[in-house]
Amino acid sequence: MADQLRFVKENGKYYIECTYPEIPEGYEWSLGITIHNKDGTRDGYSPIGRNPEWLIPGEGSFKKEATVVTNINNVDFFNIMISLKHPKSGSLGALNIVYSMDKSDIRAKFVSNSAIIPSENYSATFDFDKMFQW
Repeated sequence: MADQLRFVKENGKYYIECTYPEIPEGYEWSLGITIHNKDGTRDGYSPIGRNPEWLIPGEGSFKKEATVVTNINNVDFFNIMISLKHPKSGSLGALNIVYSMDKSDIRAKFVSNSAIIPSENYSATFDFDKMFQW
């Protein structure tokens, strides 16, 4: 799914776009996006939450305006967690993507929840420019 997630700017507005890939029946995607600001505040987007401004769909395709971002220069970094879950077996792990606007910290790593499945670092091969277009 990381390949289908984008942060784009159009007509002076900031958007989060995503198309969830199809998955086997019974599984569901989990997506959490946190935007950390230079003033220490943060804004989160996920399919679950109380504030409708921060809700994103958990399936299908969407284009969500990130209305909390009014000045891109105030954004420090992004932290994104993507996992595939099953109600009975849970998640095997998550892909964690960190992207600093000043590019001092850019990484993509699968963090396993299982001793059998190793964690794997994708930082060298992940296309950060494709995802982060703000």
